[in-house]
Amino acid sequence: MIDPTLVTTLDCNVEIETSSQFCDGRTVVDRWHVRADEPRNGDVGIDVDAPRFLDLLVERIAALP
Repeated sequence: MIDPTLVTTLDCNVEIETSSQFCDGRTVVDRWHVRADEPRNGDVGIDVDAPRFLDLLVERIAALP
């Protein structure tokens, strides 16, 4: 990531559902730490500074040849 301060993250347990009839492959994030005994194994983006992101995107696109 060019600027990690653009995104607010939360340290959470993240797992991939592999045994569901209807949602195999779904990413499951325990944002509220309901399963506190599981390891927190991922930084999950929960918010973005949209105006700063847009400014950075426009700046980068404008710099293209």
